[in-house]
Amino acid sequence: MGPAGAGVQDLTAIGQKIVHAAASTTGPIDLGSNVAEGSYYKNGEVTLEFKGIGVVNGVACALLGVDSGRGSFAMALRPAPNVEIKTTGGSRYKADIYVNLATHWVSRVDADETVESETILPTPPNKFDAVTERTICIRNVSAAGRS
Repeated sequence: MGPAGAGVQDLTAIGQKIVHAAASTTGPIDLGSNVAEGSYYKNGEVTLEFKGIGVVNGVACALLGVDSGRGSFAMALRPAPNVEIKTTGGSRYKADIYVNLATHWVSRVDADETVESETILPTPPNKFDAVTERTICIRNVSAAGRS
């Protein structure tokens, strides 16, 4: 285990799964002056798994799985004087990360995230619920592969 807790450096065998040092930690939400102090995001049980070896662009990569566990958040927005909008909810993301075995650079990330929230407004409809789903793909493209 590293000095800050368990991390990717501790995955040494295919099939191994660890709870990451960031699990269950809480941090402030700092999205500018309209977000009230005390707004926070709390991580779920963040896990990393060494799933196997894969190939991206013809190069061998370690395939790592990430699961954020069930995170939660509370945020108060103050868009105008004497106006407060409160949002609470939770999120979870799962991702496959391909790490180039030669360079240790990330070659590809495929991720899915779901965020559920409840927002309380000072005016009608006074409350609304939302579910946001995201699919994210990040690819490391070589200079030769750019158009």
